[in-house]
Amino acid sequence: MAFLSRYKASQLGFAIVWASLGLLGLKQVPFTGKQLLAVIVILAGMLVFKISGKKELKRERTA
Repeated sequence: MAFLSRYKASQLGFAIVWASLGLLGLKQVPFTGKQLLAVIVILAGMLVFKISGKKELKRERTA
């Protein structure tokens, strides 16, 4: 599960960097505050799901 979270976070990071720099023939897109906010919201959502999954596992083990 942790692997998938890191995998998705790195995909997101590389996509933003490549688009901002115009690598691999992509149209260069400037990095904006909106994009930063979107990245923060996505990463926060991943963290919430990761934490809630751990709590659910603890409940199942104690039951």
